[in-house]
Amino acid sequence: MSQTLKRERDKHFLELEDVLQSPVHSLGLTLRGSRMERCIQDLLQELNHFKIILRPHFYLSDGYGTCEGTANIGLAFWDVDHTLSLIAARYLGEYYRLEDIRMVLRHEMGHAFCYSYKLYRLKEFRQVFRVKGHFFNTYPVGNRYHRNPWSHDFVNPCGDCYAQKHPDDDFAETFATLLSSKLNWKRRYRHRKGALAKLYYVESLIQEWGRRRVIVKNDLSKVYGPVEEISSTVRRFFAAKRAQRN
Repeated sequence: MSQTLKRERDKHFLELEDVLQSPVHSLGLTLRGSRMERCIQDLLQELNHFKIILRPHFYLSDGYGTCEGTANIGLAFWDVDHTLSLIAARYLGEYYRLEDIRMVLRHEMGHAFCYSYKLYRLKEFRQVFRVKGHFFNTYPVGNRYHRNPWSHDFVNPCGDCYAQKHPDDDFAETFATLLSSKLNWKRRYRHRKGALAKLYYVESLIQEWGRRRVIVKNDLSKVYGPVEEISSTVRRFFAAKRAQRN
C-alpha cells in the first residue's frame, strides 16, 4: 500500500471514529439538501396527483414512524447523511436506497391520512381491514406477527408481509401501494381478490376524503424521539438499537 493510500485510510478511520464518539444531537443534522428532502418532495408530488390536501409534519427522529393519532412523521436521522447511513447498515444490517425511503414515506403518509380523518372509526373500514377491538391497543406484542407470503388478502410491496402485522399497517401498506406509480397495482394484484378489493376501497377513501379538511388538528408537540433529544453517542445509539432488535 502506498503512503498516500495509507494516509487516506487512516484519515477515514479517524473521521469515522470521531463521528462514532459524537452525541447524536451535536451533529447538526437537517433535512435541507439531503436525499430525504428529495424523497419528501417526490411524496408531495404524489399527494398532489391524488388531490390529497393533507400535509404532514416531518422531523428527524430515532427511527421511522408516525406518532399515534397525529400527522407527525418521524424520519430516521441516519438516512440524511451518507456516513451515518453506512454506520447504520453495519450495525443494523440494512441500507435504504432512495426507492426504499420513498416506500417508507408513502407508508407513514398512509398512517397520517388514516389518523387525520379517523378512518379507523368507519364501519366499512373496520370490516374491510378486520379491525377487532381498540384500533391502537391491539398491536402484536414484541412486534411479532405471522407472515404468509402466499396470502391473496394483503398487498406485499416490499416482500416483508408487513401488511399482515396489524390493520393499521394493512391500510398503510395498501395506501403506499396505490401511491407508487411503479407498482402497477391493478395488474400486479389482479389475481389476488382480497388485496385488490382493499386497493379499490382505499382508492375510494382517497377520493372521498382527500380534499376534505382534516378532522384531527395536528399537535406538533406530540413527537417521539426527536433528534435534538438524542444525547447518546452514535456508537451507543446503534449498539442499543441493534440489541433492542435482537
